[in-house]
Amino acid sequence: MKKVLLLICTTTIFFATACKSFDRNKHLQTEIPVEKLIKDINYVEKNLFKMHPKVDWYISKEQLSAEFDSLRASLKNPMKPNEFYFVIAPTIAKVRQGHMRLAPIHHTYDKAQKKKYKRSENPMSNIDFIYQNDKLYIKDHFRKHPNDSLLTIGSEVLDINGLKPVSLYNKYESTITADGYVKTMHPYYFARIINQLYAFELGYQDSLRWTLKCGDSIFQHTTYRIFRNDDFVPPYKAKMDSIYKSLTKEERKLRNKRLDEEYSTRYKKNRQYGWDYKRKVYSKELSFPVVKDSTVAVLTIRDFTKGTYRVYDEIFDKIKEKEVEYLIIDLRDNPGGRLKELHTLTKYLNDEPFTLIDYPTVNSQLYFFHNFRQKSPVFYTLAGPIVGTYGLIHSITKTFKDNEGTWRVAMPSAELTDPKPNAYKGKIYVITNGMTFSAASILAAHLEAKKNVLMVGEETGGTYNGTVAGQMPELKLPHSKLNWRLGLMTIAPSNKKEEGSGVQPRVPITRTAEQFFDDIDPEMDWILRDIFKQKNRKK
Repeated sequence: MKKVLLLICTTTIFFATACKSFDRNKHLQTEIPVEKLIKDINYVEKNLFKMHPKVDWYISKEQLSAEFDSLRASLKNPMKPNEFYFVIAPTIAKVRQGHMRLAPIHHTYDKAQKKKYKRSENPMSNIDFIYQNDKLYIKDHFRKHPNDSLLTIGSEVLDINGLKPVSLYNKYESTITADGYVKTMHPYYFARIINQLYAFELGYQDSLRWTLKCGDSIFQHTTYRIFRNDDFVPPYKAKMDSIYKSLTKEERKLRNKRLDEEYSTRYKKNRQYGWDYKRKVYSKELSFPVVKDSTVAVLTIRDFTKGTYRVYDEIFDKIKEKEVEYLIIDLRDNPGGRLKELHTLTKYLNDEPFTLIDYPTVNSQLYFFHNFRQKSPVFYTLAGPIVGTYGLIHSITKTFKDNEGTWRVAMPSAELTDPKPNAYKGKIYVITNGMTFSAASILAAHLEAKKNVLMVGEETGGTYNGTVAGQMPELKLPHSKLNWRLGLMTIAPSNKKEEGSGVQPRVPITRTAEQFFDDIDPEMDWILRDIFKQKNRKK
């Protein structure tokens, strides 16, 4: 039913969007009168209190209202939309909810530009970065332009088109929202979105001039937009075609059959384990770091979005088969994802019945309908009856009031859950860093309370006591047209600690950029040394 509803809603939104005309570029250059900016502030304040289930988690409602009053009083002159963004975003950030986002408006292409840039890659695409101690480094890149061989991994980016990364960070840091009082996530998140920020500051470019530092050498390099023609043929396919033409009819049949079998096997694994075609890594990956010793295993989980959560049965069957005694779960740079997948995983990490989270709280019994705010008349006409029926059934069957009169949502993750027959019962080490966020942070909090678990690394980017996410509608401010996303459900682990901080590792270690580029992993090294000590004690 959910998949059918999603398909209908997506199709309807497509047609509704296609029918709607909006000159974004003209709007970007138009100053908005003060009275209309105040209406946008009122809109945000009203809907925060109406939709957000725990707006006063880290700031009292009185303090938040005072912040909005101060913001309204500070407006003296008309502003363009993105000027207004830098005024209102810091106030929204004071709610301290990492899933809540206000986004500036980007310049859009006209028809001629859309045709020109079709299937092109911008000059900063396919590059990963590390931002640490006010310095930006190239972490990895997947660009195919022959000129980009000079983009050496580990090089420090001093500026791009004259704009220094630290200037960009200082400008946007107050607009970056994080859960609670955690600060570790900011540099990681900045490194993830820096491509968007440079595009926002510099506009769409066909080339960018970089000033890079590699070792003691400072040099300049230009990256170019990569264009692909409609008749572009990937090199591997061109090679296959040349081989194919030289084969007989019978050889072609045999070859096609073999390739189909290989593709089917490879596709199945890629789909199950979540293959990242750009970075050439799996979302879920089991490895054995010690040569000729299968008692130590590393389960790397890069996200909870790619792959199928049913793959954990295969993973833990192998862990049991190898008689693993020490399991290292690497959650570094895991931004979170599906709660259902997280719930499935925890069934293999508990040896007795457990509860993963509390029943999520929401602001009203009809909270589900907030997902369909601001839709067009086309949407309500075509999808309204289905959405309305499903939403009504959901509201009646899934929401309830607790003893304190708070609306909550029934979810399997909040029920008492039995572990799987092949659940792991040995020693567990968990590695986290500032980008361990959302569902990954919930997992870290759940495991931290277990006696057989030792946390190593950096404070998580998500708080110990949970976050507000679950369902996250996007709204558009009426006059500035800024896009605003907010969560509707509290997702909180059953065990709680001090409010506002992340999951604090018992063994705090922060991996430096220099260690990363030298292929030194201090967290993993510490764990392996600790395991070695424990093995020696058993002898």
